[in-house]
Amino acid sequence: MQQKSSNMHKFVKFLICATVALPFGQWAKAQVSGVIDYEVTMEVERRGGPGGGGFGGGGQGGGEEGAPPQVMNFTQHFTFNASMGKVDVERPNFGRGGNFQPPFTNTTYVNVVNKKVLQAVTEREGDKKTYYTEDNFVTPISVDTSSTKTKKIAGYNCKKAIVKQRNENYTVWYTTELGINYSPVNGLLPGNGVVLSAESDKRSFVATKVSLKPVEDSTIALPAGAEKITDEEMREKRHTAMEKMREQFQQQQ
Repeated sequence: MQQKSSNMHKFVKFLICATVALPFGQWAKAQVSGVIDYEVTMEVERRGGPGGGGFGGGGQGGGEEGAPPQVMNFTQHFTFNASMGKVDVERPNFGRGGNFQPPFTNTTYVNVVNKKVLQAVTEREGDKKTYYTEDNFVTPISVDTSSTKTKKIAGYNCKKAIVKQRNENYTVWYTTELGINYSPVNGLLPGNGVVLSAESDKRSFVATKVSLKPVEDSTIALPAGAEKITDEEMREKRHTAMEKMREQFQQQQ
């Protein structure tokens, strides 16, 4: 009996030691989930019409020619687990009249495993149906990771990269310690990892806090019954929404 008890004690001790001996990266990857808070600053053109620039970034306004760009500051949250992520934005209210609301809500979802971005719009009225498009992570035009500089952001060790996307050059700091793939701007990920800081001449995204905690799949999943559509169909829906916004705005004048 004593022999069996001794063997059991040794077995339990072995399990504990084996667990402690697991590389931290493997443990973190198995456990990773939480929220990343980003402080965002960006320049936007001064435009006329509701919302100071329109719905979903569409449409041209009637801003004064030569007027300096407007600087926006807001907070962006990325809630994630090992499979998916969801972006929530605390954007300033540029609507006029107090009662103005766009006909759609916009939400970005991210498949962090397959490196895909899902842009979703949900109707505010009627059936309140959700439509979404799915695109791959954009490949940067160029990436320079030759720098050996490192620094900590929100408690994580980051490497430096210079990334070009469209006509902008970004200084990017990214970490591989979170076990997922994500960038607050699609097209700035140098490889695998999470971008915790990205700055260009016109905008910046800087992580201020990373809170690791359990995140259920249901809280970051597409709404039930969401319908996948093409980019062209999404543009048409956004155009229709923009027209409704203009009508609402004119009625409030």
